[in-house]
Amino acid sequence: MALSRRRGTLEPLSSSGFNQRQSMGMPSRGVSRTSLGPNFDKVSKPQGRASLHPSSSSSSFSSTTASSSLRNSNGPPRKSSTGLRKSTAYGSHVRQDPRPNTDKGYIQASIRGLINYLTDHNYDQPFSAKILQRPTAKDFTYIVSFLFRQVDGNFRITGKLEDEVLAFFKAMRYPFAISKASMQAVGTMHTWPTLLASITWMVELLTYDEEVQNDAANQAALAGSGSGCGSVDDFERADEKALFEYLGKAYKAFLDGDDDLYAQLEDSLVGSFETRCGEMQAQCQALETKIEDMRTEMAACHTRHAALPGLQQRHSDYLSDLGKFRSLIEQLTAHREGLAAKVEKREEELASLYRSLEDVRGEVGELKAVVAAQELSPEDVARMQQERARLDEALDKAREHKVKMHKTLWEAEIEVSRAVVDLETAAQTFNTKAAALNLIPITARNSNGIQYEMVVSKGAVSASAEPEELIGLDMKGLIRPSLAQIKNVMLDKVHEARTSVLKMLDEEAKTEEEVAEAVGELETLEGKVKKQEEGYKAEKARMEASMAEKSSNVDAVEEQVLHLRSKVLVDLETRTGRNHQRLAQLEAELGLEREEHEQASKAISESIMGALHALADHKEEVKRRLEEFREQCLQKRDKLLSLPEPMQ
Repeated sequence: MALSRRRGTLEPLSSSGFNQRQSMGMPSRGVSRTSLGPNFDKVSKPQGRASLHPSSSSSSFSSTTASSSLRNSNGPPRKSSTGLRKSTAYGSHVRQDPRPNTDKGYIQASIRGLINYLTDHNYDQPFSAKILQRPTAKDFTYIVSFLFRQVDGNFRITGKLEDEVLAFFKAMRYPFAISKASMQAVGTMHTWPTLLASITWMVELLTYDEEVQNDAANQAALAGSGSGCGSVDDFERADEKALFEYLGKAYKAFLDGDDDLYAQLEDSLVGSFETRCGEMQAQCQALETKIEDMRTEMAACHTRHAALPGLQQRHSDYLSDLGKFRSLIEQLTAHREGLAAKVEKREEELASLYRSLEDVRGEVGELKAVVAAQELSPEDVARMQQERARLDEALDKAREHKVKMHKTLWEAEIEVSRAVVDLETAAQTFNTKAAALNLIPITARNSNGIQYEMVVSKGAVSASAEPEELIGLDMKGLIRPSLAQIKNVMLDKVHEARTSVLKMLDEEAKTEEEVAEAVGELETLEGKVKKQEEGYKAEKARMEASMAEKSSNVDAVEEQVLHLRSKVLVDLETRTGRNHQRLAQLEAELGLEREEHEQASKAISESIMGALHALADHKEEVKRRLEEFREQCLQKRDKLLSLPEPMQ
């Protein structure tokens, strides 16, 4: 039968010999002295570290592992009838939890991990880090019920909380004991760390199960795609998983003694690795082809790169020209708007002149009619011709004067345009400096509710326009007095800051003196420590010499006892008693000397350690005060540097 060929697993031997302590007393007569070397007849195999996860290798939590009670024997172990190994989770004695459950850092890390898990899995009850510091029994019930439902969706607490929780943890093979008393006072300082450690173990177990399931799903998706274009990491994970499964199945076949199945598993593993090697070779060839294509593209890009500086220069030139053209367009647009306004004004004047011309033409017609009706003499004709010549000459002069006036008006308009541009530049400079001084906008820190922003109004440009109308600010009545007031305030602040800096420099000098004094005290204390160490070493040497002397006295007494035992047989019992008394007395004196030496050594060590701790605390205090003072100096310096320069 197959069971008869099953190989037995290694069983742990008895661990009762580890708890036995050898006696330090005097051996009794007729009993040999116990050897200080190892006792090879009673040494048992030490137990390994307790596992924090279930002993089953499967990722499913529903499976259970049976444990068989194996009898320890001095002979060879009997072959197991079930082939199952003892569980490492529960033994015959209570395991000590190796985790630092009472450490504050460990508790905070466990709480953060629990919060992350509950958040990621849509926990439906209110919780926070503050609640998890001292949870109530109700909060604990909700949390463990939620975690247990991640394992068994139909889990409900129907009986007592402590019985249900302990039974579930026992079924999950939790390796450490949980007392019922801790369930009755969940949020106390001495019970909550233990319960939090069990919950953390459960969260780690659930997280591990999710990772295993996700990895299995990813491997199944990769295998089902059949593309063979996975990454190197995917191939490595797949190879590791295949090797792990092979080791599990091969070890089971080894324990069952099924050599044929072992050979089949080995052939299957070799075949799978050869298949994967072929796939990776094909993938490598495809990658090499892709690399060659990319190198060709890179060579083409390098060829095109030679013309890049010229194109970049042309692009920068185009951008510069574009900025200039935009500025010119803005200026021409403003000039066109001014000319349009002038044209409208001239058209109105022209219409008025046309109306005047019509009136003049009517008068001329009337005058012609009057002249036609009149009888003119030659003198009147000559006079009229002279008047006409005079009027023509006056008209020519008026035309020349009109051309000169148009030219003068054009030059004046050009000058006004330039003045407006200069005014806009000055206004922009003023606004920039005002913004740097926190004067703009009106809600700025130093504005005090005053509008400092200067805006040039081009529509208000005229011969009779006032400066306040052009820039929208009362420079003489409001802006200049406000700026003068701000200047005085800033000068006062600078003076105060300089005074504060001088005070801080004085404090720094005092602190340096204190530091020098502290360093001197530290050197003095170090000298005292060295003297105490030398005294301690001298006292230790004296004690050792005394102990050596006592030991030599004991040896001399033992030799004297042997000598008396060989020569004098009559007084053997009396002298032996005396020698035993003397020996006991010397041993007592030796013990007292040893205790005094240990007490003196302990006192000297405590004194030295106390002095060293005091030095270290003093050094840390001095260092802390220096750091605080340096930080204050830096803050003052940054504050002074951040102050704006006083306006001239």
